[in-house]
Amino acid sequence: MKKNQKELNGAEMNISNLALFQPEYINQTVFSEDGIELIHLWSCGEGVEICRDDEEDVFHIRLQENTQEVPHPVVTLASPDGKLLTEHTFDDCDDFQDGLLCVYSEGKGYGYIDLNGQLVIPPQYEETEDFYNNCAAVKKGGQWRLIDRNGREIALERNYQKFGVMENGRCPASMVQFKSDDFAYYSDYECYAGWWGYVDETGKEVIPPQYIYATEFQDGLAVVCKGEWTKSPEWDNEYKKGGYWFAEEHWGVIDPDGNEVIPCQYDIIDTLSESEVREAFKVHSGGWDDGKWGVMDKCGKWLAPPIFDRIEDYYRDEHLVIYVSRDLAMEGVFDVKTQKILFEFPEIEPLPNGLFLVTKTTQNGRETQHIYDRTGKEIFPSDYQCIDTETIPYIVSKRSGDVLLHGLINPDGSEILPCKYKNLHWRYSPIRENPNFVFEEKGKFGIIDFSGRILLPAKYEVLWNLTDQWFYFEDEKCAGIVSVSGKTASFTDRKYHRIDKRPNKYIIARHNGGTDIFAIRKSETGRA
Repeated sequence: MKKNQKELNGAEMNISNLALFQPEYINQTVFSEDGIELIHLWSCGEGVEICRDDEEDVFHIRLQENTQEVPHPVVTLASPDGKLLTEHTFDDCDDFQDGLLCVYSEGKGYGYIDLNGQLVIPPQYEETEDFYNNCAAVKKGGQWRLIDRNGREIALERNYQKFGVMENGRCPASMVQFKSDDFAYYSDYECYAGWWGYVDETGKEVIPPQYIYATEFQDGLAVVCKGEWTKSPEWDNEYKKGGYWFAEEHWGVIDPDGNEVIPCQYDIIDTLSESEVREAFKVHSGGWDDGKWGVMDKCGKWLAPPIFDRIEDYYRDEHLVIYVSRDLAMEGVFDVKTQKILFEFPEIEPLPNGLFLVTKTTQNGRETQHIYDRTGKEIFPSDYQCIDTETIPYIVSKRSGDVLLHGLINPDGSEILPCKYKNLHWRYSPIRENPNFVFEEKGKFGIIDFSGRILLPAKYEVLWNLTDQWFYFEDEKCAGIVSVSGKTASFTDRKYHRIDKRPNKYIIARHNGGTDIFAIRKSETGRA
C-alpha cells in the first residue's frame, strides 16, 4: 500500500459496520441464448462501491454511508456471489499479491488477510510493501524489517533502512533511505538510490552494502552502480545546496553471489522493455559528453556497438535495435546479425510478426503509416493516416475533410471494409478477435461484421459489449440486452452509466441507484 499511517483517517475495525452491507440476492437469468446465460446474481443500493480485485476472484466492498457509526468510507471483501469473506472492515486496502492482501486500520496500522478473509497478520505496521515470494518489507517503530507469510520477523545482521523485492533468493537491502528532496538534482533512478547490499531468505547478508544504486534480481541478474554519495557544498549554485550527489558512477551487472558478469565501469546500464528475460541491456559508454548507447548481452559482449545517441528499444526476437538519430528527427533499425542499419523513418514500431509499422511525412506535411519487412520493403502501398495492428484484420483510417473515417484491411493490404465508418472500433469488446465491430452512423451505434453486413442497425444511443455476441444497449425508450441475432431483453427500471467486465465472466454494472452484479455462465440444461 506504501502509505504513511498519518495520511489516512478512518474507523478502526468494527464488526458492526458490516450491517451497512445489505445485498439483495436475486440469482435470476435475465438473458440466454445458445446455451449461455446472463445471470443477475445480486444488487447493492447507493453508498456501496464495488470493484473487482486485480489479482484474485474477490470483490472489494467500500461502504460510503456518512453515519454516526461510520462517518467515512470503510472497506471489506466479498465473493462474486455477494457473500462476505471477512468479519472485519478496514479503512483501506490494496489488491491481493502473493495470496495476501494488505489492509489498513486507523489507530492500528497495516496488516494482511488471506483469501479466506482470515486476519493472518494483524494491523500493526506504520508502512508496508506487498508480499512477493513469501516475503514482505514492513516498518514498525520507525525501523524497516522483513517478515514471512506468518508475520514472523526474519533476523537480519544489520539495521537496514530500505528493502527491495525478494527475487531469485536475494533481496536488495539499503543502509540508508533517501527521499526525493534529498538529492541535489532530479534522477529517474531515485527509487533505486541508497547504499545497497543483498540478503537471502534467511536474512543472511550475502552481498555487503557497496552500491549507490541496485535493482532486484531477475533471471539471476541485477543491475548495480558503484560510487560514493556526497553532499553538494553550500556555495555550489549548479545543484541543490546540501543535496546528495556523486562525482562518478560505475554501472555493471552482478550474479546472486556478487560476481560482476558485466564489470562496473559503464556510464549507465538499463533494462530493455522488449526483453522477456534479462539477456540484453542498454549500455551507455564513453562518458556523458562524448559517449554513446549500445546493446550488450548478459555476458558483457556488445550486440550493437555504442554508436547511438539514444536507444528506444531492443527487438529481442529478431535481434534488432531500434534507435533515434542525433537530431531526434528519425528512428532507425540496426540488425545485430549483420551489424548494419536497415532503414530509417520518422517513427518505427516493431510488430509481433517481425514486421514494422513506420510513419512517414508527405510533402504537404501529412503523416501516413506503412508496414515494412526487415529488408525495408513495403508490404503494400498505403495512404492511411493510421493502421491499428493490435488485431488482425487491421483497422485503418483516412481523413475526409475534418473527419477521420475507418475501414478494415487484411495484413496483405487487401480491403475488407472501405474507410467510410465513423468510430469503427473494438472498443467495447473484451474479445478483440471477435468478428463484430461497433460502428457509428448519425450519432447512433450499431454492429457490423467483416463483410460489412449490418448485424444491428445504428439506432442505439449506447452500446456496451458483454460478450462477442451480446451487448448492453440504450435507446430512446428503454435499456436492455441485445444479441447480434436480434434477440432482446429490456430493462425498464434502470440504465447503467458504467459496465466493468473482466475475463472471469463477472460484470459489475453501475446505475444511479446502486450496483448490479451479473455472471455469464453455461446453462445447466442448454448446450454450450
